[in-house]
Amino acid sequence: MRPPTASRVPAAAAALLSALNSIHGVTLLDGPTPMTPRADAIVVGAAGDASFIVDLAFQPGLGLAYLETIDIICSLWSVSGSQGMRQRRERCGELLEAVAAILQADPSLGGSCDLATMGSTVEWLQQSNETGAMCSVGFSVRVKTNI
Repeated sequence: MRPPTASRVPAAAAALLSALNSIHGVTLLDGPTPMTPRADAIVVGAAGDASFIVDLAFQPGLGLAYLETIDIICSLWSVSGSQGMRQRRERCGELLEAVAAILQADPSLGGSCDLATMGSTVEWLQQSNETGAMCSVGFSVRVKTNI
């Protein structure tokens, strides 16, 4: 059985961006950006080895259905002009909790998928230089849908 050529990646990314738009006080970015962070931000489809990781699994007994699992690679950061790292970590924690709360409140992302949850791996990075402190968090949103 040949896997389908269609994917829900575009719809899942658009739905996640729309859902995260409700988080106040943060810049929401669609895809990687070459800019130097100057404010709190969340990136959907962040660069790394891949912006989206997709797995297709044939679902025997369901006709020609496939389960598409999409890991949407994201990142968020908080920066300040001061050296206060504790505040940056706390803000990143707040933003991460806000993302998780949105997914828990609407796990179908407005009907665009069957289930969207936080991924299982989160990576925290702290940086400091003469211009201030920055904390960034790499995470993923796992989306499952039948296609």
